[in-house]
Amino acid sequence: MAALNIERTSVGRAFWLRWVLANITGVVVGIALMFAGVGVLLDETPQAVFGAGLGAVFGTTLGIGQWLVLRRYLDGIGAWVPLTIVSWIGFWALNIAGAFPEGEGLAGKTVEGIWHGLVFGALVGVAQSIALRGRVNGAGRWAIINGVCWSLSAAAGDVGNFLLSNPGGADLLIAILLACGLTGLGMMWLLRRSARIAQGTE
Repeated sequence: MAALNIERTSVGRAFWLRWVLANITGVVVGIALMFAGVGVLLDETPQAVFGAGLGAVFGTTLGIGQWLVLRRYLDGIGAWVPLTIVSWIGFWALNIAGAFPEGEGLAGKTVEGIWHGLVFGALVGVAQSIALRGRVNGAGRWAIINGVCWSLSAAAGDVGNFLLSNPGGADLLIAILLACGLTGLGMMWLLRRSARIAQGTE
């Protein structure tokens, strides 16, 4: 088990703020890339290709942002970026192509968000936990944490999108922004727990 680069007490508010800011920056850069021409290039493509392109853009921007934060605390975490990109591409290619059922009405959209978010978060979490393996105790727990965080966030996004009369992209934006905070808390807990175990205090 590789040791964390820091003491447990250092994984606190500063980590969470870095995580949130890195993710928000990733979202902004991703949106800018889509408007700068990527979206136009993908506009006439099949749905699965559009979804894969969307996943590649945001998987890259968010993956890099998260990696820039994690590398301050963990050694040898470079695989985080490609694993994040691949998992984002896989989910969004299937999702945009209609592989997952959609709900109707407020209740249906809530269930849709919970289900889609859980699948997405768990898929990305499983991929990212590969990068954490051997560096963080209980790395596999990240898949559960990420799944729960994205499930709650996606449900909020789908409900918000429904209440706002389905403006384009509102569900994804709401879900990602909320997930920034929740996943930051989850990762903070996981790193602090790992440090306590490494120090023999848990």
